[in-house]
Amino acid sequence: SKLNDSQLEALDKSTKKNVSVIHGPPGTGKSTIISKYLSQYINKGSKAIVSTTTNSAIDSLLDKIKQENSIPE
Repeated sequence: SKLNDSQLEALDKSTKKNVSVIHGPPGTGKSTIISKYLSQYINKGSKAIVSTTTNSAIDSLLDKIKQENSIPE
């Protein structure tokens, strides 16, 4: 999925820090930004911790990461 300018800025800023917080209202692309960010680490063999307030947010994030990295179900 293509990122808009705001999402690209958030991704760029987050890659320059050890800890990042991505927040916003539903439908603003948080899962998309986070999946792009985490995919960079997955491809390097690194680990990350993700925290959300709902299980559905984690499910959405994992689905996006699987799609971007061709990980089977």
